[in-house]
Amino acid sequence: MQNNQETWLQFRPDGSIEKGNENASDPISPTFLKRFQSASALTKARNYEQALAAYQQIMAPFENSQEQREVTLDFLVEVELQKAYCLTKLGRFEEAIAILESQRMREAYLDQLTVQQYYDYYFLYALALGNLRQLAEMHERAMLALNAAQHMGNLEKCEQAWELSLYFGQQSENWEYVLQQSREAHQFGMNHESIYLQWIAGEFTFYALRGLGRKDEARRGAQKILERYRSGNAPQKVQEWEALLQSVQ
Repeated sequence: MQNNQETWLQFRPDGSIEKGNENASDPISPTFLKRFQSASALTKARNYEQALAAYQQIMAPFENSQEQREVTLDFLVEVELQKAYCLTKLGRFEEAIAILESQRMREAYLDQLTVQQYYDYYFLYALALGNLRQLAEMHERAMLALNAAQHMGNLEKCEQAWELSLYFGQQSENWEYVLQQSREAHQFGMNHESIYLQWIAGEFTFYALRGLGRKDEARRGAQKILERYRSGNAPQKVQEWEALLQSVQ
């Protein structure tokens, strides 16, 4: 993760690059900013194909050849992360991983990541790996994302990292993994006063126990979950968990 000084780059007409440090405002060329803002708007509109194309064109030559091409490494990192994000949304997971594992990302950018970018980097990495059913590698990156979320003091992002690992464990039907992760997630939820994490950990525990053939334990868990949804007036969830309870009778 980056230090307190922002590294900036200036691309000169002769092809050389000047590097420096600034503590004040980011010296980013207006054209780069405008292009990034346009790409971001497409991302927010969920036009991921167009957004990806826009991010890929951010570093294209300027129409005004007199405008200086200045940009920070932090900005370049964000562009790469947004490309990877669009690729994951498009289901192009191998291409997303190629960006995240690129020599440029590993050797030039990783040390420049803010804590937020560090989280985004490893969360995207885990997401892509999980979709490719690479469970062990997914778990490693998800826990690195969790560490970053804890460093930020962001409980919601902690919950997201835990849920990601649990979901892909379930998708892989690695029930021992899901059971262990569910217990750790539940304890984390208790330690950090996250009712949401305790609830979803309980539900994933049910899936793990059912998958392991431990029907008595799974049934007791499902009954508790069902009671919770009944008391919370959640009819759709009640119907869902009545069916799940029947699956372990």
